[in-house]
Amino acid sequence: MAEQFFDNMSDEEMIDQPIQDENSIYSLLNRMELMVQSAKTLPLSTSIVLNRENLLTLIAALQEQLPDAIKQAHYIVQEQNSIMKEAKQAANDYIRRAELKAATLIDENKITQEAQEKAQEIVNKAKTHADELHDYSVSYVEGLLTNVENNFKDVLEVIRHNKEELSKWDRG
Repeated sequence: MAEQFFDNMSDEEMIDQPIQDENSIYSLLNRMELMVQSAKTLPLSTSIVLNRENLLTLIAALQEQLPDAIKQAHYIVQEQNSIMKEAKQAANDYIRRAELKAATLIDENKITQEAQEKAQEIVNKAKTHADELHDYSVSYVEGLLTNVENNFKDVLEVIRHNKEELSKWDRG
């Protein structure tokens, strides 16, 4: 479509076309391309004839626009790098916090597990000690009762013997 518009224009008319596009670099490049496409070819050749001054004017206009475009591109790249750096830092911070939280949870879990194991060990020792104490107490009391029983047997024997002696004394 643009080709048809410029087909009937001379190189000078193309140069004089106002740049309406915000991306004037693209507009200038398009005008250069149209200039080359609409240029007359040399007979028996693929070479073309261009108006040097018109082409140089377009190149100069392009060079004038280029520094601003480069500045904009540089700014965009810097912004992109800054955003990427911030995103990377945020991601690293998030990962570091997650790793710390995981380590804390693991430590807390480990501490809880160790505390439970220690508590179970204490309970087991207490049960063992209680069983030993119970067994000792039963044995001790059995021993005391056996001694008391033997003492009572001895006392009973003395009582029987004294009773027999007493009954012999009455008779005689």
